[in-house]
Amino acid sequence: MAYKEPKEYTKTYGEYRELPAFAPFTETLEEWGIPADEEKLTKLYRFYRMLYRGNSVMNLTAVIEDNEVLFRHYLDSLSLVKAVPELACPEAAPQHKHPEESGLILNHPEESRPKEKPAVTRIIDVGTGAGFPGMPLAIFLPGVQFTLMDSLRKRTDFLKECASGLGLDNITVIQARAEDLARDAGHREQYDLAVSRAVADLSVLSEYVLPFVRVGGTFVAYKSVKAAEELAGAEAAIGKLGGKAGESISFDLGRDTGERTLLRIEKVRSTPKAYPRKAGEPERKPLK
Repeated sequence: MAYKEPKEYTKTYGEYRELPAFAPFTETLEEWGIPADEEKLTKLYRFYRMLYRGNSVMNLTAVIEDNEVLFRHYLDSLSLVKAVPELACPEAAPQHKHPEESGLILNHPEESRPKEKPAVTRIIDVGTGAGFPGMPLAIFLPGVQFTLMDSLRKRTDFLKECASGLGLDNITVIQARAEDLARDAGHREQYDLAVSRAVADLSVLSEYVLPFVRVGGTFVAYKSVKAAEELAGAEAAIGKLGGKAGESISFDLGRDTGERTLLRIEKVRSTPKAYPRKAGEPERKPLK
């Protein structure tokens, strides 16, 4: 089914910019170092219109009022840059060259050369739902390849139409269960970064997500105020899966949205082949 511009929602982009939440939204993006040009903001607006239309025929999101979507979905999704700062302005990241590449030959041993942190070029959004955080991130990070994965066909069909309609050629949408796709060689430990806004407990979520992350990569979980409690209960499970708890970043998105926490989990070794377990088992018997 194709999701066209909704006739019942006639607000133009110019009117959209007059929303009470729009100025605070773009101001926050600027504070975070996220360039918000006209093209990207227009795509965000067009995606909202598609979301509004799609929500009338299927259950995509309970948050659909335009001012609320700006903060609870869009700004929340883009807050990833607070946990992964190099995503904010990747073009501004210093490009270190080895002496040989600059024409200067120095007799330094190989191990003494500065270790460069690999760039984030592939991101997977596990359990993307209506496209959050993956879709807004893909709009603002056109140089990064995104995989949006969800188990429901209706949602993935909707997101494919959105990606095509918005001209986002950096998005691949896959309908699959995480426990199945994570055993596919083309996806297992193939991503620099994995993200998820899923509501599952962190120990369960980590079992589904960490197998996608390459060693040296990162998993960022979007969590609420109880994140510290969840993390404490999930550290043993994270360790079994090859991860290590990293930095936790807590902040308030504003407009009475409450506190948000981004949990960084670093992938320090390969996930054992036994994980993830079969469908339903992680929920029934969470790793301890």
